[in-house]
Amino acid sequence: MSSINVLIVEPYPFGKMCGNLHLLSLILKYTDKSRFKLFLAVPFESEFTAWVRNSGVECLLVQPPQDLLHYGGKWRGFSLLYKLRTALSAM
Repeated sequence: MSSINVLIVEPYPFGKMCGNLHLLSLILKYTDKSRFKLFLAVPFESEFTAWVRNSGVECLLVQPPQDLLHYGGKWRGFSLLYKLRTALSAM
């Protein structure tokens, strides 16, 4: 029987393994690798992605469009035109 490919997307793979990364690490660790082939897609490298690779899961670096790389409430100061252009780049 062939394995089922599963893509997991983690937009915030920061280094410290707590919260959602702790849960994700348990999923990656205890999933039956004979039944499922796991792939983790992330926007940047970190200590967590190094741990993922060392655990035998393929980690894919997928860079989002530059317009989507804004964090911490910065969107409030942007114009409506900029927000529209950014929304279109996400499609």
